[in-house]
Amino acid sequence: NDKAVGKYGTRNEIASLPSHGPLEEKRRRTPLRFVRARNDRGFSVVEVLLAVTIFAIFSTGAFYLSLDTIGRDMKIDLDNQALLYAEEGLEAVRNMRDRSYLSITNGDHGLAFIDDAWSFIQAPEDIDGFFYRTIIVEDVYRDVLGDIADSGTYDPEIKKVTSLVEWTLR
Repeated sequence: NDKAVGKYGTRNEIASLPSHGPLEEKRRRTPLRFVRARNDRGFSVVEVLLAVTIFAIFSTGAFYLSLDTIGRDMKIDLDNQALLYAEEGLEAVRNMRDRSYLSITNGDHGLAFIDDAWSFIQAPEDIDGFFYRTIIVEDVYRDVLGDIADSGTYDPEIKKVTSLVEWTLR
């Protein structure tokens, strides 16, 4: 085995090469390692700045999404409440019709519930200091076929009633 010849000679010849001191011996025996630079502080500051920036972008988006959701929820609640007031207005006029059809006069009216009965008051009616309701009563006309139309023959037995509820966002 000592006679095996390689690129640099036999094993005995390689072992007998002169050494350049103890440092050279240590280099030959120490496996190669990757050594990290000790400049970790600058890199971690960049990481922290990047993380804070990403967090700020996402948290700002989440904040505005929450605000938008709250605003839409408030608008939906107001719309639903206004719808209930409008329906109440139509029911009040139906109640007035059932008591006395002749009490339903054309024009813009508000409503008041006095002595267990609905009656017209000056429009617009202030509801809770926020909503304003106007009941609009109009005559109805019929065309030649008997269908309701904008013009034609006046129908004294029918009235068109519109319940309009308005409010201003705070």
